[in-house]
Amino acid sequence: FIIPFTIDTTQIDDCCASIEPTPRASVTIPSPANAFDRRTQHHHIMSETDNKQEASRKETMRNASLAASATNKEKAARATSASEFVKFTTAALEFQIMTLQAQLELIRSLSKCSDDEKVAMLFGILDEDKDGKIDARELASGIKKLRADLTFKESLEAAVDRIAAFDTDDDARLNPAEFKTFLESMAKIMGTTFHELSELVVLQVLFSQTGNTFEEEVVGHVAQETGAMDEAVAETKVLNKAMLDKRMMALFKLFDLNGDGRVNFKEIAIGLHNMTKEDMEASAQAAFTALLLFDKEDERTLDYEEFTKLILNIVASSDVKFDEVADAMTAAACSPAVVTEDELVELMVADELYNGLKEMQEAAADVADAVDILQYGRMKKLFSLWDLDHNGKIDGAELTLGLRKFSGAQGLEETMEDAIAAVLTFDEDGDAKLDEVEFAVALVKLAKETDTELHNLVDFLVVVSALKDSDAAEEKFIQSHSKSITEGIIEVQEEIEKLLLEGDSED
Repeated sequence: FIIPFTIDTTQIDDCCASIEPTPRASVTIPSPANAFDRRTQHHHIMSETDNKQEASRKETMRNASLAASATNKEKAARATSASEFVKFTTAALEFQIMTLQAQLELIRSLSKCSDDEKVAMLFGILDEDKDGKIDARELASGIKKLRADLTFKESLEAAVDRIAAFDTDDDARLNPAEFKTFLESMAKIMGTTFHELSELVVLQVLFSQTGNTFEEEVVGHVAQETGAMDEAVAETKVLNKAMLDKRMMALFKLFDLNGDGRVNFKEIAIGLHNMTKEDMEASAQAAFTALLLFDKEDERTLDYEEFTKLILNIVASSDVKFDEVADAMTAAACSPAVVTEDELVELMVADELYNGLKEMQEAAADVADAVDILQYGRMKKLFSLWDLDHNGKIDGAELTLGLRKFSGAQGLEETMEDAIAAVLTFDEDGDAKLDEVEFAVALVKLAKETDTELHNLVDFLVVVSALKDSDAAEEKFIQSHSKSITEGIIEVQEEIEKLLLEGDSED
């Protein structure tokens, strides 16, 4: 407050002069230097605790105002009158401002904290049950806040991998020292300092707007409490150790006959045949099962990690450890068994059966995706835009015109060839045209080849088709050749059918 009048200071001076000084006891005043040293020592002792407590208080204030803002937003959404809506919305905004102020103060408080204080604060945030250790579920929750692009399953897998790598006491959890080592490793990988990383991670975890849903949290708790997460950590540690074993590396090279860094169906079958000395039929069956179980990327081959899982699975089925049988397995693989001509034929037949099954599975998956996308409104719009004569079918000429709108950089002849190839590939009923389901399957394949989300691809094609007009000259040329394009497709289909019949008769 500002006092709205002035004071005559001469009267104060006169008054003070008339007062007799009161005798005081002698007091020894410490030198400024000594007093400063004591204050510095006291500050050094208290600062770390004070900084951490201050940051924790700011975090609590932020969480409280954030929760209050969310509550008032919910109340505003349920308001039954305009005055209620204004009241709750105003309160929500006020708490949002308080949240931002608390965040700003928290950032300032963190800047005063040492690296160890930041790590301790982050550890405390992640250690939800306050047992002094971070389990896989708790770490996964933190990872999800740092990496919003990860799915719930991917965050759990990442957490299991990290704990398996840095858990030195084999309790499937990270204690404070192991957690700090984990962060130091992250800093090296990211090419930053531990000081910068620790503050960044704390802020990201605290201020993240992402995280697990309620359902995901429940699943995570159940997985942790039933021991599934601990078991996954233990299995990953065994896998990591086995992958670093030079004998496993040598075994993989013995299986990888063509040296491409992956093992295919035939290589697995022959390798198992050499190692187990069982007949080729049993080895082929084992290879078949192995690819179905461990080929997670559906590439019809196994990389080194997937191969290691296969070998560990074989070993576990015999109730032994890899270290106990590694030498024997390597020796057996180094002594190839004789493969007879009949066994080679068995292997070729099994290989064809496996590839045929995978193609059937892929086709079934494509049809399932196609049926799903057919329920999407814009899919029907796209089909209608390309089906120019609205007869419920897209012929070669119509498909060419549709493709031209988003592949103008191609030559017209190349686009026509792509359209004809698409009809030949996806026309199941042999009428040289694509109905809605066949057209949808074609789009599913196109989305996979271009690594585009299917719905996004359909949205893009609808927009381009609706906004971009066809080149008049090209459209006239394509329409004039519509009949000949369809006849050409039918001719090729008949020729293929003829060749297939001849092949069957020879068999």
